[in-house]
Amino acid sequence: MMHAQVQSIRLTDFNYNPDYVPTEEVPITYQLQALNRVPEDGETLEITVGIRYLEPDSANFLLSATCRTVYKMMGMTRLKHPETGRPVVDVAEVLLQQLSVEAVAHARALVAAHTAGTWFEQYHVSLGGALESLIKVPPLEAEAPNKHPETE
Repeated sequence: MMHAQVQSIRLTDFNYNPDYVPTEEVPITYQLQALNRVPEDGETLEITVGIRYLEPDSANFLLSATCRTVYKMMGMTRLKHPETGRPVVDVAEVLLQQLSVEAVAHARALVAAHTAGTWFEQYHVSLGGALESLIKVPPLEAEAPNKHPETE
């Protein structure tokens, strides 16, 4: 029986456009892409998830990120492609779908955590199933330095 165990999860790319100015007329679109591959070692499965928040029908994006989840696969069958002779693996479709959904959850969690610590000029971003809101936050005022009484 084939099963998988998470070997690593990494946020491999995180880009945002600090000059992006949202407009009420143009909604933000949430775009998700998941790609999988089995490296030549044939013992791991890599699922790379790309997440973008952008304007519809445009390359003008607010945020773009990529996350890679690597699974150690146990019980994976290695075969040779009948036409090319190249090695291929046989992964049950149900397991692949389950691991892909899990990898998307990992990516969304890492992007949300990284985004929560990122300020977009004077905006703080709140992420849900889609970009929920941009909330204007007043700039922080510099505090006066702490004065300590001199001791004699």
